[in-house]
Order: sequence, then C-alpha cells, then structure tokens
Amino acid sequence: GSYNLTITTDALSLGSNITGTGALVIQPKTNGTTIAVGSSATGTLALSDTALGYINNAFSSITIGSATGTAAIGIDYAAASFTFTNPLVLRSNTGNIAAVDTLRAGTNSLTISTGGTVNLVGVLSGPLSVTGSAITLNNDITTSGSQAYTGPVSLTGNITLDSTASSSNGAVSFSSTVNSATSTAHSLN
Repeated sequence: GSYNLTITTDALSLGSNITGTGALVIQPKTNGTTIAVGSSATGTLALSDTALGYINNAFSSITIGSATGTAAIGIDYAAASFTFTNPLVLRSNTGNIAAVDTLRAGTNSLTISTGGTVNLVGVLSGPLSVTGSAITLNNDITTSGSQAYTGPVSLTGNITLDSTASSSNGAVSFSSTVNSATSTAHSLN
C-alpha cells in the first residue's frame, strides 16, 4: 500500500518481497544491536544480499538503522556489487558506519549519519550527505548531485570527488578539515 512501514526488530528473516510505496524503515529494537547490510557483513540485524533484493525497488525510501542506535553498521556484499533503487539513509546515534563495498544508489540520494565514525570505500549516488565524528574516504566519490561532508575528513589516497550535476546542484562542501590519513600528502580532485 501507500503507507509507511517501520520494522523494529533485533533479527529479521525475509522469504519474499516486501512491497509498498511509502517509506521503509528497518531499525533495531535494542540500541546496541549491530546491523549487517550485505551477506558478507557482520551484525545481529542482518540484511543479506537476498533480503536487500526483497526490499529494493518498491518503497519511496529505505532507512536502515536507528537515530538512537549505539552499535556499528557494516556494509559488505557477497555479490560483486549491489545498487539501491530508492533513496537510502544509513543512520546511527553513535555507532560507527563502515562500508567495505562501494555504496550505490543510482541517481537517488544517499544520507549517512552518525555521531560515530564513517568509513567509505566509494560512492555512486545522487545527492550525498555524510555526517560523522570522523569521515574516512578510501576511494572516489561520484554523484549526480551535491556532496556535503559534516565532520573532519581523512583521505587514505588520492581521491576524486566528482559531481556530474550542473551549477550549484553539484557543489561539494566540507564543514571541517580535510587531511591525509597518513603522513603522505594526498590530492583531492
């Protein structure tokens, strides 16, 4: 239906598609429950590659995690890649968010928000917003909209931040410092 769906649980097993046209929220019941996004990720509230396929492409947006969560969110797919076909929000109050794989959201928005650290291997999305106590970029970030980084950013190598959007829709903004993660100087293109 057209209603929003919020699933609050510490474990989830899906056997077929979940559909709706409203917003989908999957969040832990217990603040300290870790979340795994992808079959190779580690976490108690586990969304396997198959489960992600069951929730993808139906809702107006997908939110994974809780605004009061204190545990980590890990992203690691068994498949070579996975693309969310809806706007995606990954959130935690203080838990670290770490992606081993590139986060792909097509031209949809991607929001990553935590009071903990954020570690990104790469991003392909529409507008991007990343908030964390420390943000580490390990590979290129490509968006079809603006990029906003709220928190200090560290680069582990030469990184390209590319927005294919025109004019101010493609702005890249930083609220804090941008530094090399090591003593070696790195370029930000």
